[in-house]
Amino acid sequence: MSRVLVTGAARGLGLGLVEAFCERGDEVVATCRQPSPELEATAAEIVSGIDLAEREATERLAAALGGTPLEIVVCNAGVNLTFPDTIDDLRLDVVEYELQVNTLGVVRTVKAALPLLRDGSKILLVTTQPAGIGPQAVDGGIYGYRMSKAAMTTFGYVLALDLRPRGIAVRMVDPGPVATHLLRSVAAAGQTSLDPERAPAPLRVARDLLERIDELTIETTGQWVKRRGGLLTGGL
Repeated sequence: MSRVLVTGAARGLGLGLVEAFCERGDEVVATCRQPSPELEATAAEIVSGIDLAEREATERLAAALGGTPLEIVVCNAGVNLTFPDTIDDLRLDVVEYELQVNTLGVVRTVKAALPLLRDGSKILLVTTQPAGIGPQAVDGGIYGYRMSKAAMTTFGYVLALDLRPRGIAVRMVDPGPVATHLLRSVAAAGQTSLDPERAPAPLRVARDLLERIDELTIETTGQWVKRRGGLLTGGL
């Protein structure tokens, strides 16, 4: 049994991850701003009131975690609020918030958890596919989300280099499409060709991500992988 931290756990993929860890008997600490009834129905220890956009989140999360070691940290919390915007009406204050949650929120989470990680611990960063960020992007728009995920993925590469001497492995994973409220909203806005009705349920995706965590070793740290396996880029 592992002690696991999952951020953004109230709904969507985060909730699916909590359910997947709990069903195999792991001890789960689930963080969120406000718990959902579905999260409260799980066996997880819920830490609410954590807004990763706030500078104080590191100290609050560290205090809530206490001194018990962690084997797995899953940085899942994320927002996508500017998906309907073109460059003409892009709301920069909202882009800043997306960066605070999706990028700096990951840094805050790692900083809070780091004193509890040991040789053999693992960190998973939930990012997106290359077609969504960088020079391989296939369409326009979704500025804040893409910018923040690109920055977060870069953080993952640097973090893997930094933590490898300590025996702590880091991996970035693209979960692919997930049947969530967010995907339905993005599809309704015409910002994706993905059909939410054909996307897999969060719990199904989460079970695949647990396999990507289980197979992670210090020898494969720094990889960016697909939900069902296979490299999106090489390792370090």
